[in-house]
Amino acid sequence: MSIKEMKYEELSFIESEKERSLVVQIMEALNNLCLVEWMRDNTEGLFMGEPKIQMIMIQEYLQENYPMEFTPQEFASAICMVESIVHNGFEEFKEKYILYQKEQFEYIKLPRRPDFSFIQDESDRKMISRGYDKLFEIEGWETLRSFKEESFMFSKSPEVNRIMMEIDSTYGHSGSSLAYLMRIFEYIAKEGFDTYREKVLN
Repeated sequence: MSIKEMKYEELSFIESEKERSLVVQIMEALNNLCLVEWMRDNTEGLFMGEPKIQMIMIQEYLQENYPMEFTPQEFASAICMVESIVHNGFEEFKEKYILYQKEQFEYIKLPRRPDFSFIQDESDRKMISRGYDKLFEIEGWETLRSFKEESFMFSKSPEVNRIMMEIDSTYGHSGSSLAYLMRIFEYIAKEGFDTYREKVLN
């Protein structure tokens, strides 16, 4: 399958709809800007050294042709996926992506789509379930698993601050509710989802 023949539906194994859309849009940009061969021949790494004019062209194309906003991290993640497809082929990328996701979920002992019905308060249930999904989308669980600072709110880690901003965007929190939610997710990351559920139920 060539990059020109790929369709949005064929990327359904990518859980995040936004990530899936961005991958498709970058592939379209590569085709329309005639940059597929440039990416195929690139062996130095897309983000090494000075910003490349080709990368700037892709970003400008997306900004001009699509209303969807994306962060630098989201762009970097999506374009690395596209690079893998270009270099290794779609089937190999798909196989490795699914295997990686499976290993990640098993490693941290977290179900991808858990049942939150054991949380009685509807507001808390929505707040926690949305944040939980967002942590998978932004690959934030491992950061929380290794978190050792005393406070999330006064963390000096750019990655922790990025995660908190992303979590905040899912619900619109006060400072105290965001700190409370981050402690819940830290507990889940370190102890596992089943342990958290038992703690709530007991």
